[in-house]
Amino acid sequence: MSLVLDSEVIWTSDLLEPGMAFEEIELDRPLDAGEYKDVLLKYDCFSLKDQHQFNKLRKSPASKAGVLT
Repeated sequence: MSLVLDSEVIWTSDLLEPGMAFEEIELDRPLDAGEYKDVLLKYDCFSLKDQHQFNKLRKSPASKAGVLT
């Protein structure tokens, strides 16, 4: 997963196994407190066996819709 703000990646995760979660993350740079509108959470799905990429989901927290590619 990665978190993108105004086209800048501000956090990227390692691979995460099914059933696991990120409880805390550390951003690449500090952000001021407030509300951000141009934020995107990007999911990349991979096979655990050979790390073949299946698909991608880009989701804006401001909307309930995502874009699947």
